Amino acid sequence: MKFRPTLCDCAGFFKCSEDTISRIIQKEESLTFWDFRERYFGSSRMQLRQKAFQMAMSGDRTMMIFMLKNFCGMKDNPDFDLEPQQCEVEFIDD
Repeated sequence: MKFRPTLCDCAGFFKCSEDTISRIIQKEESLTFWDFRERYFGSSRMQLRQKAFQMAMSGDRTMMIFMLKNFCGMKDNPDFDLEPQQCEVEFIDD
């Protein structure tokens, strides 16, 4: 499940029907194929995140931009206005 295969991919790999794959997973794990795949794909997702972070921290500019946009919420066109704005300041004497 490391590479998140489809049910069709698994059936082709094991040379059996999709129903056979689904039936065995349901019998052995009490899960649907999709739930089974999600449960066992989690470690691969974490490894990919760690690798992306390592690449960014090693100076890979493309990966750094990707991480900033996807993990830090940054974007190319920020929503803030660059025009100076008037603000009122109230001074209070103590």
